[in-house]
Amino acid sequence: MSLMVAVNALVAHQDTEGLITLAHEVVDDSFLPEGEVTIAVEYSGVNYKDALAITPKGGVARSYPLIPGIDVAGTVTASTVADFAVGDRVVAHGYDIGTGRHGGYADTARYPADYLVKLDGLTTAQAAAIGTAGFTAAMSVNTIRAHGVRPQDGPVLVTGATGGVGSVSVDLLAGLGYEVIASTGKAEAHDYLMGLGATEVVGRLPAEGEKIRPLGKSTYAAVVDSVGGDTLAYALSTLNYAGVAAISGLARSADLPTTVMPFILRGVTLAGIDSVSLPIDKRRELWQSIATDLLPRHLDDITNDVSILEAPDTLRSIIGGGVTEDPSVKVPIRAVEGFHLSIIKAGPKKGTGLHTHATVEVFMPLTGTWSVQWGDEGENELTLRQWDVISVPTGIMRGFRNDGDEEAYMLAIVGGDDPGRVAWSGDVMRAVRDKGFDLDAEGKIVEVNR
Repeated sequence: MSLMVAVNALVAHQDTEGLITLAHEVVDDSFLPEGEVTIAVEYSGVNYKDALAITPKGGVARSYPLIPGIDVAGTVTASTVADFAVGDRVVAHGYDIGTGRHGGYADTARYPADYLVKLDGLTTAQAAAIGTAGFTAAMSVNTIRAHGVRPQDGPVLVTGATGGVGSVSVDLLAGLGYEVIASTGKAEAHDYLMGLGATEVVGRLPAEGEKIRPLGKSTYAAVVDSVGGDTLAYALSTLNYAGVAAISGLARSADLPTTVMPFILRGVTLAGIDSVSLPIDKRRELWQSIATDLLPRHLDDITNDVSILEAPDTLRSIIGGGVTEDPSVKVPIRAVEGFHLSIIKAGPKKGTGLHTHATVEVFMPLTGTWSVQWGDEGENELTLRQWDVISVPTGIMRGFRNDGDEEAYMLAIVGGDDPGRVAWSGDVMRAVRDKGFDLDAEGKIVEVNR
């Protein structure tokens, strides 16, 4: 008779109304899927895809119960194959990990051997910090190098430079000696990007009012793009002869309003980057490069650690915890007077992204210190303390944040019996699309590029 082994995990469950809870559970190891290699998990990551796995109608998880965590790094504790021995450090990501197969939010994981990469020259902490975003950046940079683009061939443009893929790409390219032009809409990120090695930081491209020509001035030897839309069209039109665009996202749009001119007159190459389904032999080969000449130099600046017990609140804050588009959520208090009340709970420095809907909202802190932002870019901000009240009219972008060092509560009074469909700000949607997701016809966030 085999002895069951206890596994500590964060497990997501979905109830009959579609609501999803994520909480700590102790399960036995029969809960884990079949596989030749068992791992003591040391690190996972907090990714946008993980947040959608615990979001109603997030479009990511295939079934529940599910242990989220699309990145897994740890040490082998049992193996039935010769390729992996007890004590080996390994990393796993991509495929169906954390979406259709239990992921890294547990102290134990089990996978087929052909899901795993043995770490040579990297710690498990480094591997998890690099994670899916860093691996995608490394794929992009390697694609540029494989295309024959050298540092002396001209500058490389990185769009969406403050995102996970963008930040690591700036770091890697600068470390390899390339002149890096970092494009971002966040003026406050200038010093951060220069610190990663950018030669120059520019605003979003194309600039407001700038027309995209079928063939613009030859400027860049290559581009790493996670934005798509007119930004990618602009980049393609300004690539040098035989330049290459390594693309992995659609933060601005999935559309590509360009012509064939860059391809047939300048020999430009459009190279798609897919880190989810990459075959394991190529995945292992790239991790070898990451351990040597593609190791990010500023991992500590790009990442930060959170406790596994903080993961639920951290996940819910990624796209704005406290605001829901799930129609199955029941309003706590509803009456014929035409309003309803909700209690918002947020951890330290957590809140929601800018959004609007066709209702008036009134906020009143019950505990702690909060800030409420409003305006198209959140350019206005007011600090609220206990019992202070602010009313935000309809049609105005608004967001809020717990500015304290402890968990805090705030009362929200929303006009009408139904808060209606939420409209997110452009920056929030760019972040959503940067991770490969978009809104469907009903306004629900769904994965679109897998």
